[in-house]
Amino acid sequence: MLNFELLDDLLEAAGYQVDWARDGEDALSMALTGGYALLLLDVHMPRRDGLSVLLELRARGHRLPVAAITADAMPGVREELEAAGAQAFLTKPLDLALLLSTVRSLAAPPASSAG
Repeated sequence: MLNFELLDDLLEAAGYQVDWARDGEDALSMALTGGYALLLLDVHMPRRDGLSVLLELRARGHRLPVAAITADAMPGVREELEAAGAQAFLTKPLDLALLLSTVRSLAAPPASSAG
């Protein structure tokens, strides 16, 4: 399981606003209705898995960048997710520097807090 508080703190410290979904159904709903710059998508979620969420988004024409996250080391998992439209693939345990680099490369820069 991801340490949501750690990830939340890391991403918010980098200037990103973070919303969390409880499960795959919520993730899909949020992605379809929100104005998100990036979806960090856990592959194994309750109610709907990440691959199913990704396939549904792409079937509906959504081009939201997706970074898939999984601890699954089975052969072909990465290829299946990339074929479904994931732009990045991160494995657990997460390398936080790599996560932040991936977010920066796929998401729009955070709004400046300078004023």
